[in-house]
Amino acid sequence: MIHQIIHFYMKELGNYNLVFKKMKAYWFGYLSFLLIGGIVILLLPAEYKQYASIFLFVLTLAGLYLVNRKAKKVVFNTYRLDQDEVMWGGSSFVSYKEDMLKEYLETTLRLDLAKKSNKIIDAINKEIETTRLSIFFVPGIFIGLFIPIWNQYAVSQFKNISIRGEAVELLVSHAVGIVIITYLASALKFVLSDVIVFRRTRLKELVSLIEGISLKIDEGNSEK
Repeated sequence: MIHQIIHFYMKELGNYNLVFKKMKAYWFGYLSFLLIGGIVILLLPAEYKQYASIFLFVLTLAGLYLVNRKAKKVVFNTYRLDQDEVMWGGSSFVSYKEDMLKEYLETTLRLDLAKKSNKIIDAINKEIETTRLSIFFVPGIFIGLFIPIWNQYAVSQFKNISIRGEAVELLVSHAVGIVIITYLASALKFVLSDVIVFRRTRLKELVSLIEGISLKIDEGNSEK
């Protein structure tokens, strides 16, 4: 039964199925733009990379705004959910997912959630424990590996500079580079949050939804 619940959530209530499938051109185009832009910057001569990176950063902000706005329109037009928050989805979208999941559990699986919610949560948590992450996908592992490499690169660059003005310019360039890398990583996570996402994360989201359903049931019972 637990695997039925997980399958339903993964297939029917994922952000891709609910939203991104209805706006493929937007997020595919945005991802392609980020990929092509990054490759172009890598191939540019060193003297143009800083300016090209800033230009790409500005364009990705604009692209993220367009993708976010389109996602809001999809959510509002398809599900009639208000989209008053900065980013698409928000609390109304989470509540919609909770209602859909509750209907499936009570109608299709005929479960008494007032009695079964905790057991379902415990079973999914056990599933999470058995789903191990590869060492390369442990949170923070990329940062831990990237920082030493970046430090060595920065030291090698500064060794060749004797003029203070050039040193300041290089420092600013590195700072901008770090900001852009951080932003691009966040943008990719936003766009691909439901396409390239790990099973453990999805299971934790499912637990959160069931906990929300359980709280609503408890509140309803306390008011009677």
